[in-house]
Amino acid sequence: MPANTTIVVAEGTEVIAKNAFHSCGGALIRIEFPDSLKSIGEFAFQGCSNLTGIEIPALVTDIGLGAFKNCGSLADIIFEENGGLESVGITAFEGTAWYDRQSDGVVYVDNKVLYKYKGDMPANTTLVIAEGTKSVTNEVFWWQANLAGLEIPSSLISIGNNAFAECRTLASVIFAENSKLRRIGNGAFAGAFALTKIVFPPSLTNIGNSAFYGCINLADIDIPSSLTNIDSDALSDTAWYTNQPEGVVYAGKVAYGYKKTTPAATRVTIAEGTEVIKRDIFSNADMSEIEIPVSVTNIEGRSLGLYPTRVYYRGTKDQWENIEITYLGSYDNITVEYEYTGTV
Repeated sequence: MPANTTIVVAEGTEVIAKNAFHSCGGALIRIEFPDSLKSIGEFAFQGCSNLTGIEIPALVTDIGLGAFKNCGSLADIIFEENGGLESVGITAFEGTAWYDRQSDGVVYVDNKVLYKYKGDMPANTTLVIAEGTKSVTNEVFWWQANLAGLEIPSSLISIGNNAFAECRTLASVIFAENSKLRRIGNGAFAGAFALTKIVFPPSLTNIGNSAFYGCINLADIDIPSSLTNIDSDALSDTAWYTNQPEGVVYAGKVAYGYKKTTPAATRVTIAEGTEVIKRDIFSNADMSEIEIPVSVTNIEGRSLGLYPTRVYYRGTKDQWENIEITYLGSYDNITVEYEYTGTV
């Protein structure tokens, strides 16, 4: 690329690809984005040292990891009004003049994404996330030793992967009334030893893998019926899970785990209203029969196939065939009885 290059990205372009201009060095001095742009990929402009300013169109929803990292002269970042920015990668603006001039404390991008905490956090801090914030970036408070409390605004939609992982003094997480939170990412609060209670908002639909893994003192969890997707180990190694009775363990509308019964049960009944049966939850079971209600819409992984030999299904054959069964294998060893209405 020649020195002092200006690039005008063609209208209609929706994505700047990963590493697209990574090798430009100091040659690129200006980039003009089209109104159609929706995403800026990881490391797309990393090291473009003479880029001084950018304007982010309103349709952009995500800016990838390291997208403008080490763009040392980048001081002016303008976001169009009424933009839809939802996520920013953890090092997207690291090493820029824009970041260097931000005050110590919480750093927001476009007042929508909690991007970083700059400087040293005081001991026993209660962090009040600003209203209007839509998301918390991945890993932003990972191993933050001084975070004691967290207040989450109604506007927040997503908490990133490992955002508060290993915050071992974090003892309180409070969600605002009318919370819009939908997703808690993988490992988001893993290892938060001081947490003892959490009340999830009724908007929550998705809890990621290992989100609360290792929260050994977390005994009191209020799980809303809105929850339809909870990944493996999300609540494992918590006091809540330890305290669940034998049999199927439910989280919202999900059959999340199974605690082996004494004596061992050969028949398991899934509760009415359950929508999802998680993968591998019966791997330690001795069952040969399972009763499944018509409310179930998704059977994941090896939930069936290796363990039961007979399924009693309360719906029709057509309804059974409409269930999403994500299993790469055969169910030839299973006999399904349809429109089951009684007990064996």
